[in-house]
Amino acid sequence: MICGLCAGNRPVQTDHHVLVQTDHHVLVQTDHHVLVQTDHHVLVQTDHHVLVQTDYHVLVQTDHHVLVQTDYHVLVQTDHHVLVQTDYHVLVQTDHHVLVQTDYHVLVQTDHHVLVQTDHHVLVQTDYHVLVQTDHHVLVQTDHHVLVQTDYHVLVQTDHHVLVQTDYHVLVQTDHHVLVQTDYHVLVQTDHHVLVQTDYHVLD
Repeated sequence: MICGLCAGNRPVQTDHHVLVQTDHHVLVQTDHHVLVQTDHHVLVQTDHHVLVQTDYHVLVQTDHHVLVQTDYHVLVQTDHHVLVQTDYHVLVQTDHHVLVQTDYHVLVQTDHHVLVQTDHHVLVQTDYHVLVQTDHHVLVQTDHHVLVQTDYHVLVQTDHHVLVQTDYHVLVQTDHHVLVQTDYHVLVQTDHHVLVQTDYHVLD
């Protein structure tokens, strides 16, 4: 099916639909939807929703919700709620309440300000802001903004914008624009335009 639509790695463009198939990479662009499949990576972009699946990492971004799953770490960000689960540590942040569970320590804070420092872990919770710093991981949660920094991975989620940076991969999702950068491949998707750059070839 794909090979039939893609002759010689050239894109097939109909109305507002584009399919590009290269070596081990597939791009399907329809209306306001984009799917990019590379070696072990998958991106699905719909309306205001983004899903990025890399080796052992998963990002789901919907309206005001973000889920990041890395090796042994999980972040769920909904409306005004944040849950961070690391190796043996758990943080639950709801409305104006914070619970931090570390090795053998538990803190429950209901006012507006909290600072917890254990072994190699620090939590600072103020007004509507939360910062969790573990071994090599950092989470900053503000109003409707989330930044997660893990080993070699960075996620920035603002209003309707998402940036995911993994080993050699970068995804920027804004309004109706998507940029995916993999090993030697770059995809830029704007309004009704698609540009795919592979190895040393550019398709416009």
